[in-house]
Amino acid sequence: MYDLKNFRNQIIKYDVVIACIIIVMSLPFLKLEPFFWLGVILGTITALLSLRIMIASGKRVAENGSKGAAVAGYFLRLPIYGVVFYFCIKMNLMCGLACGLGFLTTPISIFYIYGIRSRFPGARKNPLNETDESREWNDLDDDGWDEKD
Repeated sequence: MYDLKNFRNQIIKYDVVIACIIIVMSLPFLKLEPFFWLGVILGTITALLSLRIMIASGKRVAENGSKGAAVAGYFLRLPIYGVVFYFCIKMNLMCGLACGLGFLTTPISIFYIYGIRSRFPGARKNPLNETDESREWNDLDDDGWDEKD
């Protein structure tokens, strides 16, 4: 099985970078709004905690073959998101909106690392790909779905 430590560490690094970019981009509009910063930080931490739970439950599913770990992981992650979002909304509406942006840092990181960056010429390809062949953005003509049996 793949070593998910490098996968997780790479996403954590990009999550922090994206959260910092969000905060810096907000400075001209919001100045030094502490509730916005708090919301982004809490949302990012929650998204990273959710990623850790998802990786742990995915490992259990891969090792044991039981789907119960995935369901349990989902029902553990969903209330965490809800509680953090509710807490942020109760503090301040700006904090709640920023928390929502913080929740998006992990999906944005994954999309950048394994979607966009892996397509750059000379970039290291996704380690989870089956092949190391370079692929074009629109190579859907070679997917095999249009072949008649």
